[in-house]
Amino acid sequence: MRLALILFTSLLCGTVLSAAAVANPCEKLSPEQDQRYRALVEEGTQAAHQRDFDTAIARFQAALEICAFDPAVTYSLARSHDLAGDCRTAITLYTQAKAQLSGALIESELNANTVDTRLAAAEQVCASNAELELSCDQEGIWIRIDEQDPIACPWRGKILAGRHRIEAGKDGFGSFNDEFEVQGASLARVVIPKLSPSSGFVQLLCADTQTQVTISGTPRDCDTTFSLSPGAHTLLASREGYQSMELQLNIEAALTQTVHLPKLASSGPAPATLNLQCPEQIAIVNLVGAGRVDTVPCPQSLSLAPGQYTITVPHLDIVEKVELISEQTSTLVLQPKLAPTPQPKAEEEGSSNTAGGIVFAAGVLLAGGGVASYVISEEVDLSDDSARLASGLGIVGMSVGGITLITGIVLMAVLEDDPAVAVSFAPDYTGLSWSMQF
Repeated sequence: MRLALILFTSLLCGTVLSAAAVANPCEKLSPEQDQRYRALVEEGTQAAHQRDFDTAIARFQAALEICAFDPAVTYSLARSHDLAGDCRTAITLYTQAKAQLSGALIESELNANTVDTRLAAAEQVCASNAELELSCDQEGIWIRIDEQDPIACPWRGKILAGRHRIEAGKDGFGSFNDEFEVQGASLARVVIPKLSPSSGFVQLLCADTQTQVTISGTPRDCDTTFSLSPGAHTLLASREGYQSMELQLNIEAALTQTVHLPKLASSGPAPATLNLQCPEQIAIVNLVGAGRVDTVPCPQSLSLAPGQYTITVPHLDIVEKVELISEQTSTLVLQPKLAPTPQPKAEEEGSSNTAGGIVFAAGVLLAGGGVASYVISEEVDLSDDSARLASGLGIVGMSVGGITLITGIVLMAVLEDDPAVAVSFAPDYTGLSWSMQF
């Protein structure tokens, strides 16, 4: 029985397998099986064209369960797995399709060259899609693969298929060296065992955290634990203004030695502490004293030699002096000087009263003189002309004096409350007149 098979059109620039009249490798299928076979192949082809590879794989697989000897369907199933990213399954199916073609079971446009091309491509993809998972029985392990840059453990990532060399280590411990092999498109797992210590350890504790420590010339931080190679080491502790301390350490592999450093003895007067406190607008201050001239940030705490210091902020006109005493802490709060508040000009006290007093006194004198002249004209024996002159002068003096006296009283009374009042007086043809303006 001869069947016309609808074969899978390869995707993404693959070889096109069009419908063709070919020798049927499944001659013993019943009509029902043949119909089902054809339907599954057609559905798988359509699903693959729509990039629904899960459906395509299911349909082609079901078709091969009816007839497992059709290389075109086997190739189509391999191509679907390949495009879905399963290169290892694709390699197996490509190899199977190539074997079926070699049996000359079918005459079609599919040939061994096409299968070989796809098989080689899948193998290359698989070679670059292998995965490696690294785990360690100990924390802090670094790992180097094929002499590449170290990576931290645990790690998982892509790696080329094939054999690889692995090296693992940790500061103060021995190394681990081995080889492993990764198959294409597979996951390889490598476990790094616990490493044996190859170094000793030092736990450095300092009573004064500002102490600077070196061990065999390498700076070390206080209150830390670190590894050292076994053997003798020299520890040197120092701090400015203090006597240095030297210790000899004997480090043994796999053991931890704890070193307690006391406070260093002072090489001179113990330093004093100055706590500078500043508002936001002051960030830097000038510090002068005890042979030191410096510009320091503010706020901060300074350890200084005892003595007198001057702290200035020139642009804010701040000048402060402080006396620092050994082993004592002084706090200096810097504040910008406030600009003096303008005071209202004080009114000249008594200016109006003085003017009024002068006018009042002048009035009293004039009135007194007028009274005296009038009394003289009446009581003293004068000639008629002299008596009339004295009497007239007396009347004029009393009149002018009275008006002047009243004006002085007004000045003292009115200008005391309202200096804006203006008072003036002037003689007229009858004597003197005065007026007030408000």
